[in-house]
Amino acid sequence: MRKTVVTHFFNEEYLLPWWLEHHKKYFDHGVMIDYNSTDASLEIIKKICPTWSVVKSGNEFFDAKLCDEEVIDYESKEPGWKMCLNVTEFLVGDYSILDDTINASHILPCCVMVDNKPEVIPELSKPLVVQKTNGMHYFEGASKIRRSRVIHSKRLYVYPLGRHFDQPHTTDKLVVLWYGFSPYNTEAIKRKLQIQTKIPPNDFANGLGTQHNTNEEKLNIIYQDYLVRSRELSQEPFMEINNA
Repeated sequence: MRKTVVTHFFNEEYLLPWWLEHHKKYFDHGVMIDYNSTDASLEIIKKICPTWSVVKSGNEFFDAKLCDEEVIDYESKEPGWKMCLNVTEFLVGDYSILDDTINASHILPCCVMVDNKPEVIPELSKPLVVQKTNGMHYFEGASKIRRSRVIHSKRLYVYPLGRHFDQPHTTDKLVVLWYGFSPYNTEAIKRKLQIQTKIPPNDFANGLGTQHNTNEEKLNIIYQDYLVRSRELSQEPFMEINNA
């Protein structure tokens, strides 16, 4: 069955090459929703995934509600399995569970990836999921930081706000690796700090997207906290499948 990945992006030239190279191996198509990027993001997509759709968002900001509605609209037009991932999220594991069952869904756990060797700059020529494998396992605290995601084969899937799920995952054959703090270097920090310029003030006022309302000092405090709670994940089954 056809598989489509959807994402929304703004100035993601740092992570996009790894994200595209990874997901083009597993998804038949991608819908890339551009929030008026001014960097090389569009050129990178055209080079790595020339057949994927690049569409301009109808939203000026990453308004949580409007962003979800736009994702739902694009997903409803695609047949087969569909999943929306941020550019920080890499789906790994056993893709063979995405069989020909229609009107199905899987709630997937998330791991929080934390760079334990920030001085080692990852190479673009190698998969990020091979180079940066330290993180917090979903059974060891990550699920409280990064809630579950869903992949589905329904025509229409109406998400809870933010597309995260509080209920337990239904399978761990597929796992989302959230590279929120890995790599952790100058480029990655710059990327994280620029996102807040795309969050509407009313979202912050309503307690939405507050993780983006930050500065480098706050990020470093969070990073250090996550680092001491992390471990090597390279031997986990969901990592080994894609790294073989």
